[in-house]
Amino acid sequence: MVNPDISVLKRDMIRVAQILGLSLILDIILIDQLSKWWITEMILRPETGQESVGLVQWVLNPPAPVGPSSVPILPFFDLTMVWNRGVSFGLFRDMGIWPLVILATLVSLIFLRWMMKTNSKAEAVALAMIIGGAMGNVIDRFRFGAVADFFDVSFGTYHWPAFNVADSAITIGVAILLIYGLFCRSEDKKTS
Repeated sequence: MVNPDISVLKRDMIRVAQILGLSLILDIILIDQLSKWWITEMILRPETGQESVGLVQWVLNPPAPVGPSSVPILPFFDLTMVWNRGVSFGLFRDMGIWPLVILATLVSLIFLRWMMKTNSKAEAVALAMIIGGAMGNVIDRFRFGAVADFFDVSFGTYHWPAFNVADSAITIGVAILLIYGLFCRSEDKKTS
């Protein structure tokens, strides 16, 4: 027989993980989209000699994508406008937006279902970061037909492909999920 106190505690832990995850998904989407507006419209568009678009106008009526521009920030870091029509590193750019939107949405729905069942805050955070990042990039694909990437990191002659807040959230979420799965999940099973 299951101890009623344990089942209530597990239900409460799942509820906390759900609220944390759903809140984080929305936060990541919001931060991603605001960063894309700020960097493209307040920093990069003026570099091309074009007039900036305010946030409300940017949201309601997407402007033409910002053309090529780059603003040096540090010796190893620039803000460089890149419109990525593919996925990571520009892979599958010739597929068009719909297969990528459908794939990102399906993976996000699978991860959302997983997140809604977990009682682990770490797992919920990791999944939420992946979902929020994927949906931030899906929004770009709908609005612009490509994803706005602009963080440009280089070390000497090595140059990392441009990325954005959503890509960073996905990468960190995958790393947390891997670390949790490899090192923490077995500890969770031992203590339960």
